[in-house]
Amino acid sequence: MECGNERLLFEVKQGEQREFSFTLLEGDKPLNLTGYAIDFEVRLMPNVNVEPLFVKHIDTLQDVDGVIDEPLLGKFIIQIYQSDINTLPPMDCYVSMYLVDGDTRICISGDGNNFSVMRICGC
Repeated sequence: MECGNERLLFEVKQGEQREFSFTLLEGDKPLNLTGYAIDFEVRLMPNVNVEPLFVKHIDTLQDVDGVIDEPLLGKFIIQIYQSDINTLPPMDCYVSMYLVDGDTRICISGDGNNFSVMRICGC
């Protein structure tokens, strides 16, 4: 996934589970994700000071929230479960994704946090 000015839209229907797969690129080559984690945060507003509705923290060791499944190829998966969104009405939420290395977090979801949207649709 290479983020520029294109808006990312994640569409999830209430009551369903979704899996989203990404490839993180550095230029035109996959970014080696060995030793990194990914944070996927969903908020009501595109402001990092607003408390997230939910957070997914993934790495190469666990696969509950998702997993960095092919770190050498820059590939990772995010899992969205019914329990993540079942109390939310149909609406658009804002997504921020970060590449995490210890205490350092680098935004990989575009400039500003308003480029990535999770649309929760009614059944």
